[in-house]
Amino acid sequence: MTLHLGGNRLRTLPGAALRLTCLQHLDLSRNALTSLPASISSLAALRCLDVSHNRLESLPDALSSLVVLQHLCLADNPLDTLGDVLGALTGLTHLDV
Repeated sequence: MTLHLGGNRLRTLPGAALRLTCLQHLDLSRNALTSLPASISSLAALRCLDVSHNRLESLPDALSSLVVLQHLCLADNPLDTLGDVLGALTGLTHLDV
């Protein structure tokens, strides 16, 4: 299952999206997100997450629980640090910063 929410000027991730536990691809690019909720960990089937072109300054530790995540797009965000999150994403094959 794929959900495209790019280019909608979202400031927060809609709660309904976090209930889509079969979601494999989530496009949140080109919005106004400043953070991702810890509850993103509920998207355990997520293989691709695009949060490029937002206002993210950090990544939640909960992102590290997405063990099947393969593609992570973080480009064009004012990230201060990537923290320890990336080290836990052992299935990651594509990282765009």
